[in-house]
Amino acid sequence: DESRLGGWGGKVAVGGMVAERARVVNTRRFSYDVVGGEEGSTDFVYNDDPAQIFNAENIRSDGLRIAETTQATDNFRASSSLAAQYVEAQFRFPWDMEMMTGARREESRQSVLTRDLFADSAEPVTTLLYRVDVLPALTLTQQVFKDKVAGTMQVRGGYGRTLNRPDFRE
Repeated sequence: DESRLGGWGGKVAVGGMVAERARVVNTRRFSYDVVGGEEGSTDFVYNDDPAQIFNAENIRSDGLRIAETTQATDNFRASSSLAAQYVEAQFRFPWDMEMMTGARREESRQSVLTRDLFADSAEPVTTLLYRVDVLPALTLTQQVFKDKVAGTMQVRGGYGRTLNRPDFRE
């Protein structure tokens, strides 16, 4: 009870979380290459109608050729784990000021294994990103005006550190 503490008060909170993710991506890429033969043999590519460009008659040795453009990094296995813990403390002072402070500790591990889909003898390439970060926070709030009709005006200042981790996508 704050009235028995002379206006002083506070509370403490702790917590944590764990997140695990994994994904496997197998991708094949194809593109159309325009291969010139006789002069004028590839004029069909200047047509505005895609149905006229990408028809079976134009897929030939001196027209459109379908080419494999899959890269070694298009196929991968990735995993991500994040473990976090936090501690937070809130204090109330008799001079109408509140302080919230705390820190969050994050331990993150990401690994990506890429392999060339067409080279059975090629060694896979593994990349690992491991980090431990501590993210502090502090907020001070001072009530400067209290009125039952007009309400309360507050002045607040704060500091915090955040971060953004890379995500694995294709």
